[in-house]
Amino acid sequence: MFPKAISEQFSDLAVQIVKKLIVAELNKLIKIIPDPKPIEGRIIDAEEDLFSVQFRGMMSALDELQGQFLQGLSGSTIQNEIEKNIRLLDEWTRARTVEAFRRNFSELEATAAIRNINLRSPKALAETVARLSKQSSDLIITLGRNQIEAVKNEVVNALNEGISTDDLVAKINNISKTTESHARLLARDQVGKISAGLSKEKQTAGGVPGYIWRTQKNLRVRGRPGGLYPDAINNHWDNEGKFFTWANGWDAPDGRTLHPGDDYQCQCFSEPSFEVEKAEIK
Repeated sequence: MFPKAISEQFSDLAVQIVKKLIVAELNKLIKIIPDPKPIEGRIIDAEEDLFSVQFRGMMSALDELQGQFLQGLSGSTIQNEIEKNIRLLDEWTRARTVEAFRRNFSELEATAAIRNINLRSPKALAETVARLSKQSSDLIITLGRNQIEAVKNEVVNALNEGISTDDLVAKINNISKTTESHARLLARDQVGKISAGLSKEKQTAGGVPGYIWRTQKNLRVRGRPGGLYPDAINNHWDNEGKFFTWANGWDAPDGRTLHPGDDYQCQCFSEPSFEVEKAEIK
C-alpha cells in the first residue's frame, strides 16, 4: 500500500511553506517593481537614474528574502509540522509492516519479528525523524532558492530588454505557480522514498531478508502495457510479484539499484517475505 492520505497532507504542507515564506513576500515586492521604458540596447548602469536605484532596491530585497526564507524554514513551527508528518509515516509503515507479518508469516515468526521492531529505542526514533526532516527541509530550501534566483533573472531581463511592469509581474506569478507545483511533486516523491526507507528499516529489524515487489496495478505503473508509461526504461510492472532481498535490491536498467519507492514518484511497495530461495542474487 501507499500512504496516499499522508502524501496529500505532506504535499499541502510543502505548498503552504512556499506560499507563506516566498510567494506572499514576492507579492509585496511586486508593488515596488520599477517600470522600465522600452529603450533598445539598454544595459544595467548603477549610476544611470532613479530607475537604477529602484532596481538595486529590488535586487537587495530579493537577497533579503532569501535569508528570511532560510530563517523561516528553520523556525520551530514549520519544523514541528515536517517532523509530525515524518512521525505519521513512521507509524503508518510500522502498522502496515505488522499487518503483513501477521498475514504472511506463522504466528511464531510474526511474534518474533514484531518483538524485534518494538525494540527500537526512543533515541533511535528521534534520530531517524531528525534525519528525514532535514532531508525534506533541504529539498524545500533548494526549491525556494531556485525560485528567488529565477525571479532575479527575470528582473535583470526586464531591465535589459525594457519589459513592462505588467509583463514582469506576470512572469513572477508564473514562477510562483511553477514552484508550488514542484513543491507538491517533491513532497509526494519524498513520501514514497521515506516510507520505502522506513519499511526497509522495520522489515530488516524484524529479521526479514527480503520482500515481494508490489505495484499499485494502475495506469501510472511504469512499463504497464497500455498504461501511461509503457516504454519506461525502468519497468516496474514486470517486477510485480517478484522477490528481492533488501541486501541486493533490483538492478534497474538505468544502472541504479532500487527498492520499491526509490524511483521518482514511485508508489510501489514492499511486502515482507522469507522466500530467500526466490531472490534475484547479484
